[in-house]
Amino acid sequence: MKFTLTRPLQQYIHFEGRRYRLNLAFDNVLRVFEVQRDPLFTPAQRVQLAVELLVGRQAARRLPFGKLSELLSRISAEFLSPKTRPVKPGEPRVLDWTQDAPLIYAAFLQAYGIDLIKQRGRLDWRVFLALFQALPESTKIREVMGIRRCDLPVPDKYNADQIKKLIEAKQYYAIELSEEEAQANLQAGLDRFGAALVSRAKRGD
Repeated sequence: MKFTLTRPLQQYIHFEGRRYRLNLAFDNVLRVFEVQRDPLFTPAQRVQLAVELLVGRQAARRLPFGKLSELLSRISAEFLSPKTRPVKPGEPRVLDWTQDAPLIYAAFLQAYGIDLIKQRGRLDWRVFLALFQALPESTKIREVMGIRRCDLPVPDKYNADQIKKLIEAKQYYAIELSEEEAQANLQAGLDRFGAALVSRAKRGD
């Protein structure tokens, strides 16, 4: 993802001999993400709608579907995707841009005094993402992400109340997952829990 402090943020991409101006306002990019997860659309429709949002309907309709998919991949890699560590198989998601929107709004207001509603159509996605990644731990969204990320401790005679409270917090702040995500997360959690119990048994705890 291109981000520099020495020159203006790039707002266009060259593709198939043309220059396409991009709409990289944070709210527009979040709409692209929503489209990609919407079960009402087919995969082809998701690609079409995403490119239309990013480069405009007329520009998108000049390209055949195969090129639309290629263009969307380029835009995603060069402008939308943050550089983060790879997600491990079965690792739970700790953030949902749509479900967590109220917490994200509150965090930006608390940490930076930025009203995201007033910044719609103005704040660049790359700036938004940089600010989001730097949110302090004192914000509620960071607390919630930590709860979702935290593994349950191996039970012992001292931590039953701690485990109960963590389970309740995880249930309260749980992200609504697709069936495939839910099954993968359940299996991964059972595997980790089982491995911890085996390790404890070997130690004679």
